[in-house]
Amino acid sequence: MSILERPDSVAADAALASAHAAALAPVVPTLEQVEWLSPEPKLWVGSRGGEFAGMVEFSNGHFLATDRVGASLGAHPTLDVAKQRVAEPPRVMRPVLAQAAVVAGVIASAVALMSLSLVTL
Repeated sequence: MSILERPDSVAADAALASAHAAALAPVVPTLEQVEWLSPEPKLWVGSRGGEFAGMVEFSNGHFLATDRVGASLGAHPTLDVAKQRVAEPPRVMRPVLAQAAVVAGVIASAVALMSLSLVTL
């Protein structure tokens, strides 16, 4: 029986493929209502689940929105539109190096499992 025909090898490959897919799957944040406070005129601060979600500031006739890490979400014509932009689910991006490390780990694991199955033959 060859390595490719062994059921445990097939199961190991399926498990590795599943782990790889899970590692690369986008993170879906929980959606909680954003609560707004206005600590001073022309400034609105949003929080989600007790943590800073972003803010809106009125400047030069526009409502400038920023996200939870201070990145600009653009200038908007109304306060409601700017608040909606801040309230959108946060986008979680995995760095390219982290994805490459996951892929390298999966490949190394697959090679190790294949080596072990050769030894037991």
